[in-house]
Amino acid sequence: MPKSQPEPLHQRRIDAGRNMRRFYALSTQPTMFGEMSLIRNWGRIGTNGKTMMQTFDGTAEAVEAFGRLERAKRRRGYAAVDEKLSRSDQFLGDYGSAWDAGSICSAVLMSDEPNRNKTELVP
Repeated sequence: MPKSQPEPLHQRRIDAGRNMRRFYALSTQPTMFGEMSLIRNWGRIGTNGKTMMQTFDGTAEAVEAFGRLERAKRRRGYAAVDEKLSRSDQFLGDYGSAWDAGSICSAVLMSDEPNRNKTELVP
């Protein structure tokens, strides 16, 4: 009996001391010809990164490759991302501070004052 298709996986590796903020995503997807594709996406957090797709004859082979890649990334320090994070939490990441959407809006509104050459950013 073929193995079931694994859930998509999103992992991160963050090391502030080395200015390292990486992500690695794995997912599987059936093709129109009965094969299974393993889709990998990786790069620096905040970018689109790079994508690679491998196609396997069967689901079992794709699931095996998925597990092998997941274990390799965990050994390298990647950890699964908590799927319950909101999109704004993912955007702010470790940089969440007084510079939120309200502060950015305040800065934009201040630029509409009569003296347009002077823009102040208010945290």
